[in-house]
Amino acid sequence: MVERWGKRCLLVTGPETSVLHLVYEAVKAQLREKGIAVEHFSGVRPNPTTDSIQQGALMARECAAEVVLTP
Repeated sequence: MVERWGKRCLLVTGPETSVLHLVYEAVKAQLREKGIAVEHFSGVRPNPTTDSIQQGALMARECAAEVVLTP
């Protein structure tokens, strides 16, 4: 259903662990199968700093994200 909102997606998650890496890769593969370009920002932390928020916002601008997907 993401494709109805846009063709460029920013996946926003917490840090990748060995288990979560497989999940994130599966999500990205499904998005790509639908023709959606996807970038992954894995810098979400509890009590985020303004620096981490700015990093995510910069990534969204750089990839021209039309939709942001969070788990």
